[in-house]
Amino acid sequence: MKFGILIAALVAAGGLCGCRAIDREAPEKPAEAAAAAIPADAREIKVGDTLLKAIQENNYKLFASVLRGELAGEMTEKDFDTSRETITKQFGELKGFKFLTALKTPTVKNLIWQVTFERVGTQEQEIEQDLLFRLVTGTVDNQVEVLSFGFL
Repeated sequence: MKFGILIAALVAAGGLCGCRAIDREAPEKPAEAAAAAIPADAREIKVGDTLLKAIQENNYKLFASVLRGELAGEMTEKDFDTSRETITKQFGELKGFKFLTALKTPTVKNLIWQVTFERVGTQEQEIEQDLLFRLVTGTVDNQVEVLSFGFL
């Protein structure tokens, strides 16, 4: 249940983030904006891929293998099962995912994936839906630590 609360809190917090002042006299070109993004470290991408693969395969041990610190102690197998069941009921089965970008943020890294779900609708039609997945990481003792994550 803590995982569900965590996801709800992340969605709510996500709506409050992301303000930026833009200088109207010097508009950014798309290439400059892309170059300004913080390059994602391969270790962080691997952690996010592992979390999503664990959700896709319903594999708590794989999921827990990348959690350290506070989240490792808080996320029990029962929490994982409950959260996965909620996600599956709402969006369907996780069919695929791909890393998109790392956002430019101070102190921590925010990484974004496109995640594709598939479910059967009430009239037996297949429904495919994409969501964004955000992973927030920090580095502690030169190790990647998951600070938070959730679907947007």
